[in-house]
Amino acid sequence: MKPQNPFVYGRIVTGKEFFGRAKLIERMHEYILAGQNIVVFGERRVGKTSLISEAIQQLKLPCLKVDFYEVRTEREMIIRAIRGIERLEKQVPFFNRWIALGKRARGSITQTFDQPSMVPNVSFGAYFEDPISTITDLLDYIHAFQAKKKGVVAFFDEFQGLLGLENALSILASMRSEIQTHEHTPYIFAGSIRRKMHEIFMDPKHPFYKSAIPLEIGPIDFSEIGPIIVRLFESGGRKVDSEQLQGLYEMLYGNTGDFQQLCNALWEVSKPGQMLGKNTLQDALDVVWETEIPIYAAYRKSLTQQQNRVLQTLALVDGKEPFGGQFRKVAGDISPGTVQKALVKLEEMDLVFQPYSTNDYRFYAPFFKLWLVNQASYSTL
Repeated sequence: MKPQNPFVYGRIVTGKEFFGRAKLIERMHEYILAGQNIVVFGERRVGKTSLISEAIQQLKLPCLKVDFYEVRTEREMIIRAIRGIERLEKQVPFFNRWIALGKRARGSITQTFDQPSMVPNVSFGAYFEDPISTITDLLDYIHAFQAKKKGVVAFFDEFQGLLGLENALSILASMRSEIQTHEHTPYIFAGSIRRKMHEIFMDPKHPFYKSAIPLEIGPIDFSEIGPIIVRLFESGGRKVDSEQLQGLYEMLYGNTGDFQQLCNALWEVSKPGQMLGKNTLQDALDVVWETEIPIYAAYRKSLTQQQNRVLQTLALVDGKEPFGGQFRKVAGDISPGTVQKALVKLEEMDLVFQPYSTNDYRFYAPFFKLWLVNQASYSTL
């Protein structure tokens, strides 16, 4: 029987599939049990959502999770909240569910008949007596649920998505006004665009300024993750070099999600007994790029020639010192002013960002960076 690919990506991992970050989980447990609000900062695909989910799951607490990624309207925001409520209700016993909901929802019984046997089917459902039509209604629901069923955790993922709403500051102000009265309910906020999350929680002009304890999530140290990855490859008869794996991990900025995706592709393009090397790496990258090239091409098409030059040069120098001599040498005849304007545009498009305490830049999508480097080997700037 062919061994199953052990590397999963693109979804939340908890339980046996989750490993590492024991100290961070312990800190999160302390904050959650104290009813403390938390904002989780970290790079894209570094494992923030899995970490939060695992911490809550270990405490065996019901969780209301709402994902605000790319939310466009307030109505869409509420629809997503209702879906989160539906998932929450499934986490508590049936009768406790009705008690916890209070007057917000009422049970209903529906009877149908299976044709042609005419055997009756009875199903139980719920409807919202007082509809959740605003974000305040949602927060009222959380507060009522907490009062009846102790220990609920509210987890708002991709929270920076609310900045895209037409009346974003007004909505955020309403949320902050309600949340600050929920002293026993821990709220956890996370997002994949660091600069926007910092804008919400670190900018004095924003309602959520310093409203939650910041928790920084960095890459898992390779000494912790490396031996596990090696064992997984060996379980399928693949041979890997630990130092080479570490180089790949660092090439992807230590983003565990991207690393898992690359390992998944390496497994697929290799066979038992094979030593993974340069050729298998190129084949694996081709697998990853195959589905993403249309997105990459759309990015480049939306940029000017000079902006594209800056973008590709950033990839070639791995984001190092965009105003330094090596950058100018690779980029050719391009002025610092043009570089600065291009960087502003690339940041606005969330293609690159500048980590704190450094003059370097990083790509939000490391595979995009590697694709640009690969393209440069077939063309000139």
